[in-house]
Amino acid sequence: MNTLGISVDAWAAWAPGIDSPNDWNAWLAGDSCLDEGVKPNVSFVPPMYRRRLSLLGKMAVLTAQQCVDQYPIDSSLRLVFASRYGENARTVGILNNIVDDGSVSPAAFSLSVHNAIAGIFSIIHNATEPSVSVSAGQETFSAAWIEAEQILWSQMENADRVLLVYYDEPLTGDLTRFTDDIQIPFSISLMLSKSQSNGESICLQNKRALDSSDSSLNESKLNQPLSFLRLLLSPEQMISTTTSNWVWVKNSANA
Repeated sequence: MNTLGISVDAWAAWAPGIDSPNDWNAWLAGDSCLDEGVKPNVSFVPPMYRRRLSLLGKMAVLTAQQCVDQYPIDSSLRLVFASRYGENARTVGILNNIVDDGSVSPAAFSLSVHNAIAGIFSIIHNATEPSVSVSAGQETFSAAWIEAEQILWSQMENADRVLLVYYDEPLTGDLTRFTDDIQIPFSISLMLSKSQSNGESICLQNKRALDSSDSSLNESKLNQPLSFLRLLLSPEQMISTTTSNWVWVKNSANA
């Protein structure tokens, strides 16, 4: 893994009622709450595709769009979409229908697969560049970061940037007992590029490789993507979660 890490050229994050850096700083400090009545504004999506998007899909497409508004899609961009649970509500609905009468809606099934949201986003933008969809349990966000890093530094990919889109929401109904790290409905998108030796970057390191006495390492009780957002918004230099061996480390441009 290249020690130069990755530059975050643009980012956007959304949860119900929380979408600006000031909102996120207040929420991370415990000074604000979610507003469940607020829905993602995806009026830019054509109606025939907007109807296919669940709340999860709308969150993902909104934050992804906010990044490509700053760095438009071209042939040098690759897409990495990541979600631990994906369209779990659609999947549960399909399973319930199978139990009830054995039927499966082809439309519901096509929108429940793990790369469905990436596919809709690509169709909206007529994007033919490669994309990958990642799921890796509690390590989903770090796995997506590693995927993005390898794409950027691979000579075979010829990619200038990677758009990393993470999205998840808590499980519901009988599945709530399996939710151990998804605190809120949430999406974060990052426009990533190869860092330069004189630029600020963020790299992912194994916690066991760090000096255990380093007091700059903060361990967060939030999940990986929310902990990463905290790192972006704060002067902290290192952050990890209590359940992971991965650490995000800021490399200062002046270091």
